[in-house]
Amino acid sequence: QHVNYSQNFERFYYYHLAAIIETLKSYQDYCFPKTVYTLVFFTDRLSPVSGKNILVHDAEMKAFIDGEVANKLFPHKHRLFFIFTKAPEADTRLSEECQEWIQAIHETLKEEVYLHQFKTQEIKTLFFFF
Repeated sequence: QHVNYSQNFERFYYYHLAAIIETLKSYQDYCFPKTVYTLVFFTDRLSPVSGKNILVHDAEMKAFIDGEVANKLFPHKHRLFFIFTKAPEADTRLSEECQEWIQAIHETLKEEVYLHQFKTQEIKTLFFFF
């Protein structure tokens, strides 16, 4: 989706939930057969959390008072990732490989990918034709 709506986060959360529901075979089966990961790339805006280019939303069961996570209640941990590529250097806490991927995506949008600066072989293979 290449449209900039003001309600981006809720809109993509809705799409993520719809994708999870679509994994069910029938209304009688409420066990999700697989884990759903949704990746949303924001290429023209900065992260709403300064210095953090990857934000994750997941549904964990937690205790109300202390926030302690109740493990093993749900076999699948569905996750919605918001990835901001406009300022790849902004998040210095990411692994080098994550930073490289964000940098590569950022550069493809400028139609200039200098493969010699990347160490990750998958990036070199994927972006060979740029």
